[in-house]
Amino acid sequence: ALGRLERPRSNPMKVHFEYQLTGSGWASSALQVGEHAIRVSASYLSDALDDLLTAVAAILEGAPISQASFVEEPGEFLWTLESLEQAEVRIRIAWFPDWPSTRELANGDLRFDATCTKEALGRAVLVGVDRLHHNHDAKEYRELSVNHDFPASSAARLRKALKESRIAQA
Repeated sequence: ALGRLERPRSNPMKVHFEYQLTGSGWASSALQVGEHAIRVSASYLSDALDDLLTAVAAILEGAPISQASFVEEPGEFLWTLESLEQAEVRIRIAWFPDWPSTRELANGDLRFDATCTKEALGRAVLVGVDRLHHNHDAKEYRELSVNHDFPASSAARLRKALKESRIAQA
């Protein structure tokens, strides 16, 4: 309408996630949101993939904030997901030289800060997890991750949360 200020519609940002088992007890993940990209690793000291799947599912289920820990030796990458208006999520990843961290973003070195839709993040993480599961059966995953089973129940929770969020938005 003429003379009415309308909020410009943002184009959906490209969101890409991958998670690879890189050696005995080690994994590497990459996240890209639009022009922002980061690659972080995690050791067997935390169940990083399960933690991330749980955090993303929680955001889609309505949690105001959730976190996931990718533990290194030493240190930790702490992923903080914060619900914003209009089905968006702010993703921040901070580095802490010590583990366990205080889980306070202000005390870490912020390495990544981007915003996308919750649906885009959920879809990207599921695509990455499905790709990983296609490349490694349950036995291989357990051997390479050392202490952790493939997080099938957390992946199912995220899949359900994503489906329900799509239905709610329709």
